Amino acid sequence: MPYKCYLRRQSNTALQRSGWIGAFLTSKRSKKALSIYQGDPFQPLAERQTVSWLRFAHVHRPHAPYDLLVSCKTAILAPGLVNTDAFIRGAGGTMVAQPTSAITEEAYLAFERTSTTKHEYYAGQIYAMTGAKEPHNLIAGNTHASLHQQLRQRPCRVYQSDMRVKVSRTSLNTYPDVVVICGQPQFTDTAHDAVVNPIVLIEVLSPSTERYDRGMKFEHYRTIESLRAYVLIAQDHQHIECYTRQDTGQWLLQEASAPNEYITLHPIACILTIDDIYEKVDLAADDLPLPGDILPR
Repeated sequence: MPYKCYLRRQSNTALQRSGWIGAFLTSKRSKKALSIYQGDPFQPLAERQTVSWLRFAHVHRPHAPYDLLVSCKTAILAPGLVNTDAFIRGAGGTMVAQPTSAITEEAYLAFERTSTTKHEYYAGQIYAMTGAKEPHNLIAGNTHASLHQQLRQRPCRVYQSDMRVKVSRTSLNTYPDVVVICGQPQFTDTAHDAVVNPIVLIEVLSPSTERYDRGMKFEHYRTIESLRAYVLIAQDHQHIECYTRQDTGQWLLQEASAPNEYITLHPIACILTIDDIYEKVDLAADDLPLPGDILPR
């Protein structure tokens, strides 16, 4: 279902009185508002408009002054999974969120396999993944191309971001930018759209995901027994980090930043060079760090 959820700060007075900031759904195809909730949220169900109860995962850029693209849970996008009791009247007449029931992994997979956009799944909740800018796409493509060329004559496969990875121990379902598997891929089921045995995972860092990629997501990834290397690639400046699992269980860091430098992926005997990964990538001035953000050399 090609819908995206937005928040509007300049909501009407009815929404403001009820404690909402306004919510509506738009069609990605038509760019037109499909429906908007404009009444008191406590009026009879029959008098409400189509979109009356919404559940939100999180706002990526809450400081933005205008309409905000937010990550929407399946409750918004998938009919039949809506929890109509997701919000109740709180103290002072404001709206507060109630604890919501967990979404099963089976329900997530049924939804994901018919969705036009990608979503992560963890701990009974679904999170929409935002789109990527050109530098992100070019870097991911260059990385895939470099590894594919180096592994062509070897029993390894390189997947792009449409291949889902399931972390078996934590049940996180996510989409790394590049996935490498050596030997036979182990799929979660006969759909063959999710694997559990990557040897290398690569993420291209974005401002909205860097903290997650470095922190909680890496914690999940480290529980994958087959994983031997995790690579993080900056998209606003030239910098590659590679964490390689040692026999002791520790992770050894390599870095590359200058032209002609490279990192070595020892588990698969490949290299990633700065020149190859950032080929044709325009690090525009407005995407570079501010003067106060001095990069280590």
